This record gives sequence, C-alpha cells and structure tokens, in this order.
Amino acid sequence: MADYAGLRLDEAYRKAREQGFRYGSHDATEKDERPRPTGWAVCFQTPAAGSYAQSAPMRSSEADALDFAAVPFGQPCPPADGRPIGYPALPDVVGKTSRQAYTALGAIGIRDIRPSPARPEDDLPDVAEKHEKWRVCQQTPAAGQEVDNPHYQIVRLDLVYPGSSCPPEPGAVAGGDSGSGQDTDVDTDIDVDGPDVHLHRPGICHRKWWC
Repeated sequence: MADYAGLRLDEAYRKAREQGFRYGSHDATEKDERPRPTGWAVCFQTPAAGSYAQSAPMRSSEADALDFAAVPFGQPCPPADGRPIGYPALPDVVGKTSRQAYTALGAIGIRDIRPSPARPEDDLPDVAEKHEKWRVCQQTPAAGQEVDNPHYQIVRLDLVYPGSSCPPEPGAVAGGDSGSGQDTDVDTDIDVDGPDVHLHRPGICHRKWWC
C-alpha cells in the first residue's frame, strides 16, 4: 500500500483510482466535518502505508477500500485519528531581529509575514535581507495566541532600524514633543550596525534654526 499522507485529497483519490482501489474520506479531527477534495489534505490512511492489500478492480465487491483521514489544507494534523488538533502558539518575537523573527515564525508554519516601520519617519527596505538586522517593536497578533491554520495566518511586525529605540506607541515618534513647550534634546550619536541607515533623513528636523 502506497503512502498517501500529505497529499491533497483529490490527488490521493486520483492515485487510489489509478491503483484500482475504492476510496473514501473523513475528518481526521473530532469535529466530524465533511472533507472537500480540493481543500483538504491527507493525515492518515487505512490500510496503513506499507501493508499488503488486495488490488482487485474497483468494480469488484472484493476490492480493497482506502479510507483517508484529512484536515483542511494548511492545518496541522492531530496526534491521532479522531483527536483534537494541538494548535501551535505564536512565539514571542518582540526584541528579536527581523531575521530571528522570520525564523521563529517560519518554524510553526507562518509564511505571510508583513513588516512595517514602527516609526513613520523610518524608511523600511522592501527586501527582507536588507532589514534583517532591524528589531521588532510589536507583533500582531500577540505572542501566545493559538494558530489554527498557520498556512493562512498573517503576522504583522513593527520594526525599527538597529540602534534606535521603539516608539512609546505604534506609529508615534520616539523623543518627540511631549507637549510641555520645552525644547527637547535629540541624541543622534547612535552606533548603528545596519543596512543603509541614515540618521538625518529628509523631512526630519534636527534642531536647526528653521525647525
């Protein structure tokens, strides 16, 4: 018996048909939903892969029937047929570099990661390799949330370039006017170890007379 685990359900049906087997499917979890051939994937099968089976034509009542236990595509398989899925939880990537965050999220199957600058004056490079040393200020959803379908889960990361501090709130400017009317010193002597970083950026006033 061939191993069908991991195949899309309609592909498993096709291969079973080509090998002369009757086939059916059911929900691999405790939910008992009706599987859809184009949107589900095989977790388990009966008879098991590697076992010997009678390969009679499908028109025969003696033909072996393959039963596929499946889950919606992108969801993890349960530990056993009929058991609940142990959903992974989002790791805490706040404070990590962009590269470390991508690695940690990818380890649980997250692929749709959407980075953005935590401060509006920052210019985040479009290519991931060019902002891999930027640091995560905030992640959405928050760490610890269960992910029922990692393949389709979107995770947003607010990043700042190396050596700079996170804003007090998403989108706020760190070191900005507190509303007291007093002049606030801006420390621009930052040791930056990052790709193509410019502290004096267009549109930012660094205590010039025209500010």
